[in-house]
Amino acid sequence: MSARRMGTAAALLGFSLGGFFDGIVLHQILQWHHVLSAVRSEAWATVEAQILADGLFHAAMYLIGLLGLYLLVSRHGSVYAQRTWAMFLPMFLVGFGVWHAVDAVLMHWWLGLHRVRMDVPEPLWWDLGWLAVFGALPLLLAHVLWRRRQHRGFAGSALTGWAVALTVGAGVVAGWPNGGDTATVILRPDISAAQWLQALPAHEARILGSDPGQRVWVLKLAPEARRHGLYRHGAMLVSGTLLPAGCASLAPQAALRP
Repeated sequence: MSARRMGTAAALLGFSLGGFFDGIVLHQILQWHHVLSAVRSEAWATVEAQILADGLFHAAMYLIGLLGLYLLVSRHGSVYAQRTWAMFLPMFLVGFGVWHAVDAVLMHWWLGLHRVRMDVPEPLWWDLGWLAVFGALPLLLAHVLWRRRQHRGFAGSALTGWAVALTVGAGVVAGWPNGGDTATVILRPDISAAQWLQALPAHEARILGSDPGQRVWVLKLAPEARRHGLYRHGAMLVSGTLLPAGCASLAPQAALRP
């Protein structure tokens, strides 16, 4: 088996098992969410519909896993060299980590299909923690293992670099200002809505909406307003500041009310 084929097979298996891990642990064991838990539609509001969506998700992961297994066991006349198998674990970890990065950026923050935990006041911290442990950590471990084995000339090393760059780049994109003069703000737990409203005139900000609990706010800032100044007056996370808080800029605003 060629090194490239082994790396692709391992990455596909890691990606599919990353999806299975999420589905089994979060959907079934912990029951923190379903695939479409945050979708506001009567058609998907029933338990049967949510279970169907979970089943379709697992079926997709199953097909990706079967493709990886096919690449793994079909030799096409080549031989299984020891150096080829040595790259299996690093590339498997790459696929596992990339799945969690795709899940967080695409399904949690961009499409808003669900969050890691749907029953907490600040789901963003659970998203970031889950992404760090099961997304960034496997990618880092894959990089360490890859460097230790010192396999040169294989395209999988470039794939590892691209996977790490994708995760870092996604964080930067998530932190980019969402609409120029619009900011999404999450308040610190110790700051009340009344205290926050008193601080707003200093920034010449106009309120566009807030969540029902008045912990998440969407503001229209004046041209001269500084986003970082909002942290001094009770903001815990401010979109568009290129901090970890920036992923709030991708949070769906459908749940906010004027």
